[in-house]
Amino acid sequence: MTRLRILHVILSEGFKGSERSAAEYCNYLAAAGHEVAVAVPGWPTLRQFLKRGGAQGSIRDHLDSRVTVFRIRRQWFALRALRRVIAEYAPDIAHAHLTRATKLVARLKGTVVTTGTLHMHCFDDAYLGLDAILCVARWQQRLIPASYRGDVFYTPNIVRPNRKLCGEECAGLRRELGIAENDFVIGGVGQLIERKGWDVLIRAFAKANLPDAKVLILGDGRQKDELVALGGDRVILPGFRSNAKDYFQIMNLFVCPSREEAFGLVLAEALDSALPVVASRTEGCCEILSNFPGQLYPVDDADALAALLTRHYSQRTPRQQVDLGEFLPENAGATLVRAYEAILASAQRNGVVDGSAGGRSSLDLSHQRRLT
Repeated sequence: MTRLRILHVILSEGFKGSERSAAEYCNYLAAAGHEVAVAVPGWPTLRQFLKRGGAQGSIRDHLDSRVTVFRIRRQWFALRALRRVIAEYAPDIAHAHLTRATKLVARLKGTVVTTGTLHMHCFDDAYLGLDAILCVARWQQRLIPASYRGDVFYTPNIVRPNRKLCGEECAGLRRELGIAENDFVIGGVGQLIERKGWDVLIRAFAKANLPDAKVLILGDGRQKDELVALGGDRVILPGFRSNAKDYFQIMNLFVCPSREEAFGLVLAEALDSALPVVASRTEGCCEILSNFPGQLYPVDDADALAALLTRHYSQRTPRQQVDLGEFLPENAGATLVRAYEAILASAQRNGVVDGSAGGRSSLDLSHQRRLT
């Protein structure tokens, strides 16, 4: 195995899907014997902490102890700080996550080999300045302009199987939330923001009018007050939970009602918990459910969703264990490493870096330009 030194850069706050994805990459790489560091935002002021919702956690809280953490400023002098990190850590490759980090890392091109993950539904021109682009879903390759001259790779998110809770643990979670043993629980996880479509789920739930059923949505966000008012007492909004995957085990049905979704990490995690799933017909959800069991409905269609809720409630759809295959850590992690090796080999051939600066002598070159 070629031991790599990788610097991840992610400058967003909180611990949402993209941050969880980056943390899983870092932890896999560290466990696999690579040298891994991550550059994250510096300490916020109290005002910034409260404004951004400090209760939502941080990627720092979810990193393997073998991962080195650098703190840099988010705004003033951020590029200067990142250059100092590059000089000190001397990574083989700098890997950006989300647009803010990508804009900075792209400006390092020529001093270090650069790449960035497309976590979102849209494409920012900052990615054009990178040596390579990584897509978490195959459909995202359509977003990348044909004029882009770098390499493009499919590197799926890592979905780490969750432990199975015992009966008493599940009962404790239900008691905590005021959910009766026989209640039918329709669940969801994500930010409480408009593009996640929770208002559609709540309206569909009201239309379905299911006795002894509750909706449980885990997450925080600016739409919370609106959703509380819309939902009534049978919609439970307990806020962010760092152990959200545990709560999948007290759900009877999982719904991803997003208006846009690049990958749908929580959808894959629900499948890992053997839950029946329903999702809006976004690109990311369509791609996942083309290979796994689940039902799709048109985006924003509360009537269609209500019909699916009623069907699953009436049938009490049983859990079904699936093999997550390419998303499992040993598979998705290995795919990421192969992409890194190919990017570094291409950079060495093209003179982006010399052999002493970051190129490796024993790289696997058997990669297509666009992995499918």
